[in-house]
Amino acid sequence: MKETTSKGPIYVPKLSLSSIDDVLRYILESSHLNTLITAFNYQFNDPKLFLNALTHTSAVHEFAGIDLKSNEKLEFLGDAVLDTLVTSIIWRKYPELSEGDLSKLRGALVNKNSLANLSRLLNLGQCLILGKGEIHSRGFEKDGILADAFEALIGAIFLDSGFSQTQQAFQSLLDFYEKKTGEEFIHIDKLHGFDSKSQLQELTMQLFKEFPIYKASKEENELFKIEIFLKEISLAQIVSKSKKEGEHKLAEKVLKEKLWESKLC
Repeated sequence: MKETTSKGPIYVPKLSLSSIDDVLRYILESSHLNTLITAFNYQFNDPKLFLNALTHTSAVHEFAGIDLKSNEKLEFLGDAVLDTLVTSIIWRKYPELSEGDLSKLRGALVNKNSLANLSRLLNLGQCLILGKGEIHSRGFEKDGILADAFEALIGAIFLDSGFSQTQQAFQSLLDFYEKKTGEEFIHIDKLHGFDSKSQLQELTMQLFKEFPIYKASKEENELFKIEIFLKEISLAQIVSKSKKEGEHKLAEKVLKEKLWESKLC
């Protein structure tokens, strides 16, 4: 019987698997992959590349007889491909930015924290193949492991189908992100640092595996009433001249007052 956990990565029972094809079949049957597959809307021509992208080096040492390969080389490739993908988007989207600002924006989008946060939305940590030591130390929650796995996945798609298909899969991911969070992953706001909304998103994803939801309604005198929800519970509300300004102020209030502790804990 397959053993999985909703809070940890896919558990691969070493003694019952004797070949790379056994591991691959086992992984592809896991329900943990559903969000990841939906987000990228991509089907691998060579599923072994998919398996390779999900395999952390700690698992390779434990499955020496099965010839699993770690995702380290795919991460190296995916890092370069992801830089190109993001660069091409921000070049077209923000033609007014200088070379220096384009570089800063790209760095803000593809840094370890940003990619780890994106990976959590995809449940990528629950899809990884880790050794027992990393499972015990909760490696599936570590920013570095998540970011590296995300880059490896981009590299695997690139090797599997080329740059054009990788662009399509990445755009599908961006659309998925916007649908889930109500905002764009690639946005000029991230040029100005790790703002309060981003901080709150990372915090709530780590604590509750969910992003906060902002709801706005029009008031008199061209004002907006904006309310922030987490796990369908209202944390705070504010009246503001603009939705964007109100959302940032709400995020600051929740962070400063730690409102999740009184409302949810």
